[in-house]
Parts: sequence; structure tokens; C-alpha cells
Amino acid sequence: MWRTLGRRLRAIGVDQKTVSPFWDSGARGDPLRSPMMKWRLRRVRERSACAMRMFMFWDPVTPDEARDVLGEELVLDRMLEVGFLRTTDEGNVVASFALKLADLGHLYIFCDDIEPGGDAAMGPSPATLALASFARPRIRTATALDLGCGPGTIALTMAPMCDRVIATDINPRAVALARLNASVNGIENVEFRTGDLFQPVAGETFDVIASQPPFVARPAGVSTATFAFGGDRGDELALRALGGLPLHLAPAGLGALMVVWPLVDGDPPLGRRLREALGPSRELSLLVLRSPGGDEKSIHLTCTAYAKLQNVSDTEAYDRDVIRFRDHFEQRRIRDLITTYVFVRRGTGERAGWTSLLSTKELTTTPTARSSVEMLFGAGDRAYNAASAPAASADGSTVSIELKTALRAQDALATAEYFAATGQPDQAFPIYRDLQRQQPTWRAPLLGSARIEIAGGIGRDWAPRLAPLARQGDREARRLLGDIHWKEDLEAALGWYEIEPRAPAGLRPLTAPVHENKVEVTRRRPGGRPFLLWVTCAAFDGSTARKGLRPDRPRLWDLAVNRFAASSEPVEDEADYVIEGGLSKLSCVKATIASRPGIFDSYRAVLLLDDDIGIDHEDVDRFFWLMSRYQLDLAHPSLSDSSHARFPAMYRQRESVVRFASTVDVRAPAFSRAALVTCIDSFDQSLSGEGLGSVWAHLLRHRRHAVGIVDAVAVAHLRPIDEIGGSFYQHLNSLGIDPFRERHDLHQRYGCPFVFPRTLGAVDPLGREQRYPE
Repeated sequence: MWRTLGRRLRAIGVDQKTVSPFWDSGARGDPLRSPMMKWRLRRVRERSACAMRMFMFWDPVTPDEARDVLGEELVLDRMLEVGFLRTTDEGNVVASFALKLADLGHLYIFCDDIEPGGDAAMGPSPATLALASFARPRIRTATALDLGCGPGTIALTMAPMCDRVIATDINPRAVALARLNASVNGIENVEFRTGDLFQPVAGETFDVIASQPPFVARPAGVSTATFAFGGDRGDELALRALGGLPLHLAPAGLGALMVVWPLVDGDPPLGRRLREALGPSRELSLLVLRSPGGDEKSIHLTCTAYAKLQNVSDTEAYDRDVIRFRDHFEQRRIRDLITTYVFVRRGTGERAGWTSLLSTKELTTTPTARSSVEMLFGAGDRAYNAASAPAASADGSTVSIELKTALRAQDALATAEYFAATGQPDQAFPIYRDLQRQQPTWRAPLLGSARIEIAGGIGRDWAPRLAPLARQGDREARRLLGDIHWKEDLEAALGWYEIEPRAPAGLRPLTAPVHENKVEVTRRRPGGRPFLLWVTCAAFDGSTARKGLRPDRPRLWDLAVNRFAASSEPVEDEADYVIEGGLSKLSCVKATIASRPGIFDSYRAVLLLDDDIGIDHEDVDRFFWLMSRYQLDLAHPSLSDSSHARFPAMYRQRESVVRFASTVDVRAPAFSRAALVTCIDSFDQSLSGEGLGSVWAHLLRHRRHAVGIVDAVAVAHLRPIDEIGGSFYQHLNSLGIDPFRERHDLHQRYGCPFVFPRTLGAVDPLGREQRYPE
């Protein structure tokens, strides 16, 4: 049920782009319940607006509107029965939880309304999302831990980049909500455990540990709220979390905490306190990014905010609790509250680690992502190694100077990437080169320089410099290496693209054909290229596909022509294979493999075109290249604006190169060898093609984001879809085939629902990826 809910929200368009205009219209003082947002949303008649009212802004909708939002697969009465939705006194429907969006990872996070206090599961704040961006691994990582997971935001953000994530919380309600959110977002590699701090993971180590522990000082007499209070001073729980890192960080592992620390009269400096909390582990480096602080404003805001949580509507009690909080801070001699992001990294060498505190007031650029943190640790290591150990570790001043220099370099990087994004590589390249001299271990300028030169066709010298990154699993380095070798050393290129290792060893025995389908296969020439283009037509010379192809030119693909009607047309000089006969394109492919089992074994991918698909010769090479580059098992070129299509998702979107999709169309699907082996048995089970895209997506469901639409290659589908008078539909009618009955029977046979093509993520022209959970 919960996974279906996530799919439904995405299908009706509940996303950051849709929500932002309404959110921005709200009053600054209280955006969640702003009457202006509700007023605007009530005037929008789309399902997404009703969903936002019900789930995000606690504005009840009618039962009919709720059913329209939920669709046929989600039953309103069942959602009310389990308590996920509730009815108001007026008989309308509203959510029992708040829905928030985490833009990093495009996650739906259901959480509690924290205003009533108590043991609520607090949703993601801007600080939580910032911590998630720091903690999320840049390359594939084995294990990660979300300590005090709440509703699971950080764990779910890290999951796509980790083999295994464990999320723990002392509050069973938070663990239950986090588990629900994992299901909503279709994430399966997160394990949830209940317990205090590291107790549920005793004896285990992790490559990444992230935590946002409660950090508010709790006065006597204030009701317990697990998500809020960190102890009498507020820092007790955070210090315990910090102290547990040495036992649970793997070699080269990173710990990332977001904590608001109390500065107490008589305490040692904050850096020394945090270093002492880590214990005697000398190999740990400690980096603290802190807000400037310096006055009582942060204390006053904390007192008023957390007193309000205890008293939503009782003004007298609210005033009393504000004073109680302020008295408590004064009694504990807390003079300031300092917001920090604390990073701890376990070294792999023999030398002791370093400590550095950086104030955001001193920085021109504040780090915002994991790559920034790695850059800072690299700069700190260089400064520490260049100085004597005592000088570098006494107060961190030597390291801090180097880190400030590194952050100035980050400003330069932002400028270079702006030039690259706006088509000014000549302006970007010198900046990248200068940054490489300043920060030789920094990944970003290395890849930026390589990307520019490889795009200009002069990048072969980059291969030895990119190889170490690629061997560590860096996806962009692997792709750039593939680009270097493409068309010159195809085996090397495809090795870096990693499409081949997924191919099964051989074909399973095929079921008997559903319809009698005789074919005759003739091989005209040796072929031997890595890809295959298959065109099904009555006569190749008269087909739309023929007009853009020049088979006599250099190419990476063999050509197979399937003539399903008798023809005297000579094709010996153009086609590598000629296949005569067949009832439909896909059924003929299966019949061909049945009669010649090894015919496709040498091909890495196969593109199957209808005869009314127009594609340029060079675009076929480009399509296969991008399919391999982005490791797609099932792909489809996008459709040009002049095409005839049923689904908007199939049309070209110029802001992307590749879009990860829920399924593809049957007019021009392309299969990797692995996908062809997996899906071939279905090819003749729907001669009309109806329902096959959903079946293929179902059969490939274990491979997340293996299905894609290639926007960089647009083809034209020029024949209108005429389900009554069209020649193909008349052919089906002559065979007694009802396309919609075929689809129904096919879905029954495979146990899968009909899936509309929709976008699940994209790669932009700069190579930046966004992958949405399915």
C-alpha cells in the first residue's frame, strides 16, 4: 500500500516544482498553516493541489476529492482504518501526518506535527537536509548509519549510494514512520532498529555515520519530547554520540553531526571539548564548521520556540514556560548557542589526526555537499603534513589557514562551473587548471578539465589520471574514460561503462509460440559489430527508417531488415541480415531467436524500429553510445515534436540528455543483451504490443533506473495512431486479436499493473544526475 502511495503522489505531480509556488505565497511567520496557501490551493482543480491540501497543509478535502487523489489502487476506507487519514467533524478527510519533500533524492517524508509536543517524529528541517548533503556518499559505499533517524530522511537520502544502511532511533514511533517512508519511496536497502544511540549496532562499523541528536537544554517540569531535549545542559546526548564514533567508524570512515552546542562560562574552548569527547583515538581528524554566535538572540529564540511546542494555545502557560526556559539557561550559565556541523574522519596512516574550527563569518563560501567536506579534509591533511605535529594540533591554526584557502578555491570552482554551464569552456578551463595546482587531490577541477578537453576531442592524455578515480567507483570518471576510448577502442570503452557484466550466460528455453510465426533468416555478410539495428517493414526502400540510414558508411551496428510482406527489393548491398515473414516486429524477433538461437549472442544491445520511425544514421551510433554510457538495460529514443505519441513523457525534453523512466514504448525499444534474455519470452504474447512495456519494466524491476528515454537522440514517428482504420490494426483484426484484451491477459499472466511512461530522474548536459526513487 505504501509503495503504491509513493507512485501515486509522483504520478499526479506532487513534487518540489509544483509545491514551491504555493509555499512561497505563504506568510513568513507561519508558512505551514498559512491561510493564503489554503486559499490559493482551493482554487486549483488538479489532483496535485488536493493532495497538497490533504497531506501538506492540513486542509480537509471531501471524500470524493480524497478518492480522486488516491486513485483506484488505494482504498480510502483502508487508509482511514489504519489511521493514516482521519475524518473531521464535518465528514471531510485530512492526513494524520505531515508530508514534507526532501529535494536531495526527491523523497516523500511523512512525519508528525510537532506542535503538540511529546514523542513526535520531527520532519526534515533545512539543517537536516544540509546534513544529508554532507553525509551522502559521492561514490558507491558499503555501509552507512543514520543515528537517531527520526522519520528516516538522512538514511533514505544515503540509500541510493550505499549497499546497506542501518537507521536507529530510541523512539519506536519514529522507527515505524521511517520504515513507512522507505516503503513509500520504494527503498529496500535500509534496515531499521530501535534502541539508544549505538546500542542497536554494538560491534559494527560503518563507512558513514550521520546524526542530528537532540540538543536543547530541558528545564525541570517540562514535558518529555524525545526529538527535542539533549539533557540538562542540552549537549549530553550529542557528546555521547560523538564519543561513540571511534568504536564504529571504519577505516577512512566519516562521521557527520549537526549540533547546536551551549557555550557555558568556565568550560574549555569548544574544539578542545569535542576533541576530549572523542577519547584517546589519535587517528581521528576533527573539523567543525560553526556559526558566528556572540549574543543572546539564539537563546531567546530557542526559549520561545520550544515553549511554544509545550503550549499551542494556552498563552499564560506559554509565557510561564518561556521564563522557565530562560531561567534554566541562566542557572546553567549558558551564554550562547553555537550551530555547528561536526565532521570526524578516521585516518588510514600512522600519523595523528588534526583539529580545526572554522567560523562561517570568516568564510567566503560555506561548504554544502560531501565533495566540499572531502576537499576540506584533503586541504587539512596537506597543511598538517607540512607542519610539525605539535604546531598543527595545538589549536588548529595552521590547518585553519589552509582550509580558508581551500574555501576560496571553492568560489573559483563555482565560477568555472558557471562558465562551463553557459557554453564558455575557454573561460572555464584556465580556472580548472589553476585549481588543480592549488588542490591537487580535489576531484571537481580534475573532472571539469577532463570533460572540456574530451568534449573537444583532445582528451586521450587524461586516461592515466582518471583511471585511479574510476577504479574507486567514481561514475563520472568511468564515463569520461569510456568517452576517451569510444570509437577507437570499443572494448575498453564498454568495459568502463560496465554494461557487459550484467548479461546472463545464456538464453532460457523459450515457451511455445502463441501464434504460428514462420520466418526465414538469411545472413548477407559477416557483420561482427557490437550493436544491431533491426527494422521491420513491408519494403525497406519505402520505409521511413531507410531515408535516414546510410548502411555503406562507417557504423557501430549491423543492420537486420525484417520484411513481413513479399518483396522483390534487393537488399544484399545494405542489410547484414534479411528476415522474411513474421506477424509483428517483436514476435518475429522471438521466432528468429528460436530458429537461430545464437544469432544475437555477439551483440551488446539491439534497437528494434517500426518502419515509420525516422532516425539519422549518426544518431543510431549516438543512441547506442548513450545507452551504454548510462548503463541502460531498456531504452527508447525520445520522440520529436512532429511525432504522434500517446504519452507526453516520450516527447523530447531538451534540458536533459537521458531520462530514467518507468517504462518505454514498443515502437523503438532497445535492449541490452541481459534485458533481451530476460524479456524475449514475452515478445509474442501481445502481437499488438499493448502492455509489453509494463511487462518489461516488471521483469527488470530488480535493476533500478535501468530503463531510460534518450533525449539527446530524437526520432520522428510519422504515422498517426489509427486504432480503427490503420493498416496494422486491420492486420490484427484479420487475426481476430483485440489489443486491449491482449493487454489484460498479459498483465494477468505476469502479475503486473499497467504503467504509464513517466520520468524517474534525469541527466543534464553537464552530466549531473538526479535519480528519483521508483
